Amino acid sequence: MKLTFRVHDEGLKSELESSYAASRRINGEPDVTALRDVVLDPDTGLFHRGVLMPDSMPLATSGDLFERMRRRFASTMTRVRARKELRDGPYFYLGVFTSCWGHCLLDGTRFLWPIALGVRGVLPAGVRFVYSIAPLELKRCGSSDMLPNFRELLECAGVDPSRMVRISEPTAFDELLVADEVFKRTDDVWRSHVFLPAAVEMFERLSEAAAPNALPPFRKVYLSRSKWRKNALDIGEARIGEAFSRDVGFEVVSPEGLSFREMVQLLRETKVLASTEGSLAHNAVFLPRGAELVLLEKINHVNQYQPMVNEMRDLDVTYIEANRTDHVVHRDLAWRGPFFMCITPSLAEFLGCRPETPFWPRIHFLWVVFRRWLYLKVRRRRR
Repeated sequence: MKLTFRVHDEGLKSELESSYAASRRINGEPDVTALRDVVLDPDTGLFHRGVLMPDSMPLATSGDLFERMRRRFASTMTRVRARKELRDGPYFYLGVFTSCWGHCLLDGTRFLWPIALGVRGVLPAGVRFVYSIAPLELKRCGSSDMLPNFRELLECAGVDPSRMVRISEPTAFDELLVADEVFKRTDDVWRSHVFLPAAVEMFERLSEAAAPNALPPFRKVYLSRSKWRKNALDIGEARIGEAFSRDVGFEVVSPEGLSFREMVQLLRETKVLASTEGSLAHNAVFLPRGAELVLLEKINHVNQYQPMVNEMRDLDVTYIEANRTDHVVHRDLAWRGPFFMCITPSLAEFLGCRPETPFWPRIHFLWVVFRRWLYLKVRRRRR
């Protein structure tokens, strides 16, 4: 893996260097365990003999969802009563899913390897697949089920949609098959993530299944969030997409307009991918090995999933400071935004154009910062 840092902020540079100081790859062979006396609670996760299995929750979710769920359900984290029973197994545990694509792509696939790799003798004939949706994600995003593209991903992995069972209340199982994680969250100061070799093979199999007729890499692609109707936080990002198209000949692609198979086909044919850092950039797991990845920093913090993704694909990575996000509303949750992106001197040098800090997007950014600050202040007083 190659790394280039086009950043002037010393704090960001130090954080980047620390994030890549050690390898994310660990050795080991994952296994599948048949658990008896199991209760799956969609609010809190998987309980084995009355004790919560920590790996059954999402490793990380948008914002502080995991910690909020831990606090909210603290009284039931050690014991839960089943309201119904499923005795017509066998069942395989897929996990607790969120509505954020990046987290579905990584957290949502960490138990999937036995199916995607077709491990013989692990899954009996007629097995059913059980999952749940994180409840606070449902409330926050208004989604009633898993993302359609993630359902398509599961189909490419070999999961029969007709055999998937969603759990919406605590449910007991005589026997539940639970696979070891192929992504693991560490407890170090950076809250980084490590991966097993099976994870690399799993995504390669998914790529081949989703886009078997992909052409050799030839495309230069910029992934844009500017047309995503739910995104109002990446202020100025559309101008950057225009600059990539105008100055260096990238094709600008809006991922929300593509199916999972179309997205994978695009990525398998891409030799240079540019994206803002965050969950959008996690799609790099489907890039060809050794491809170039340009990561645009919309805030001077490192997304700790990305080094793992980059190492898995052995990418040629360039980090570029592309923001003037000098006001942070959520001090402990900086990734909530808003973000002010523009053509900084670092990005201008890469594109071969002049730096640009537009006036009106800057005013828009400051207005959003003020509005969010005021909202949070009023909310705290009402409490």
